[in-house]
Amino acid sequence: MKFRLLSAFLLSVSAISPFLVPSLTPKAQALGCVATSVGVQVDISGSRTGGRQTNNASQKIGEDCVGNSSTNTSTQVHKGSNSANQTRTSNQQLGRGRSGRAGVGDVRTNIHIPVKVYNPAADRNFMKNVPGR
Repeated sequence: MKFRLLSAFLLSVSAISPFLVPSLTPKAQALGCVATSVGVQVDISGSRTGGRQTNNASQKIGEDCVGNSSTNTSTQVHKGSNSANQTRTSNQQLGRGRSGRAGVGDVRTNIHIPVKVYNPAADRNFMKNVPGR
């Protein structure tokens, strides 16, 4: 008798378990939003110290942002005898996505690549010391 009751209990539990398991597990959440900003500044000059290179990037992602992405890239190149001051300003703002629920794991990537190259041929003082000039 006990075996029949145990069997009936296990059979009924196994029959309704597919309906219980989803309610006991947490719901999957979508990935939030991704903002990427890449700025390259190149100063090729006759200055041994090079110019000032600044990157002002802001990335704002709303709390309810799901599935959106934004990529911003820029390149500034200066070539001359004097160095240049280079300033980059980038503003990214991502809001709500297609889903009505908030995502998790927003990703913000801000990359600044400043390059300063001394070019002796553009340096007036260096060229004064070259024989034959």
